[in-house]
Amino acid sequence: YGDSIDGFEVRDVDGNALRVPAGQPPFTHLMFRRWTGCPICSTHLAAYARARDRLVRAGIRTVVFFASTAEEIRASANGALPFHFVPDPEETHYRAFGVGRSFWAMLDWRAVAPAIRGWLTGRASLRGVRRSDGLPADLLVRADGFVIDAYYGDHAFDQWSAEETVATAASLGGRAAP
Repeated sequence: YGDSIDGFEVRDVDGNALRVPAGQPPFTHLMFRRWTGCPICSTHLAAYARARDRLVRAGIRTVVFFASTAEEIRASANGALPFHFVPDPEETHYRAFGVGRSFWAMLDWRAVAPAIRGWLTGRASLRGVRRSDGLPADLLVRADGFVIDAYYGDHAFDQWSAEETVATAASLGGRAAP
């Protein structure tokens, strides 16, 4: 973190142009997740959806990148969540932001229970899986492109919680979010 990114435009899951970062709200949270049916990612995004009102009050817009196609995202349960989803099956943005990979991503003991929970809750599928070694990454970017904070996970379940994202924004001058 501490770097600035040039604003860029992507197409969301519906083909709409999306500016990253946007001028409003004050913060853009870039989430890089694995594939749209990943059991861990799906469970994690459901928790973010439950915290959506707190995120909005904190001035945070959530943009989720998936290494999946638009069709795969729309066909999954994730496509119905209240976030901006960006299909990136070629992982162009993953490479640009230095999102890593690890053979142990899903095999790490800290990722096993969340993966099982995701499968048991029906929030998972193999639709769109290209590889299972992707690691998560989170970046919080100010409207002017300054990267306030960044986190690159060491295993598949190593990412910010919604509460951590809201707290980070609040500590950096974001709107209060009870």
